[in-house]
Amino acid sequence: MSETKKNLLPQVFEPLAIVVILGLFLIPTLTVINLSPITQENKHDNVLGATSSPHSIGIEMLNENDEIFVSDTLRKKRDGEYVYSAEVGPRKGEKEYSKPAFRITNRSSSKQKLVVDGYADSTSPSNFSLKIDGIWYVLRDGSRKMYEREIVLESNATKTVYISTYSDSNILFKEVFTVNISAR
Repeated sequence: MSETKKNLLPQVFEPLAIVVILGLFLIPTLTVINLSPITQENKHDNVLGATSSPHSIGIEMLNENDEIFVSDTLRKKRDGEYVYSAEVGPRKGEKEYSKPAFRITNRSSSKQKLVVDGYADSTSPSNFSLKIDGIWYVLRDGSRKMYEREIVLESNATKTVYISTYSDSNILFKEVFTVNISAR
């Protein structure tokens, strides 16, 4: 009888030992997998009318060739925030230079407010402005003072934005002017 007990012990304890050993490896592995952050993007951007952007503002650069405004770029920082930058070449004083820079589109069904400001990498007395539908938004005046402007876009509207510069005196060097645009 003692031999049957000896034969039963390995038959019962071996499967239990295997389950315990597997549990020692599987439980921590599953815990780590469960606690790891999920970095996948949501593939359904338009579920039940929800959009990926609360602001629904789109900006596209126009890439117009120009003698004064060269090497312009448009970069999206994050949702609803853009940075437009242009290298402004040497120019004559008492003359305004302007070019169509980018197009802003409000794809939502409500008004959107854009806050715009700009800065230059030089201390020249140049004025820098944006012009939309004949309205001037001065971002930097001749005294080098910077301004923050608010632009309201109606629902489903598209506006072409012109960048403009003026100076009372000749500017003999290149400047880089940067415009920050953010939807609020």
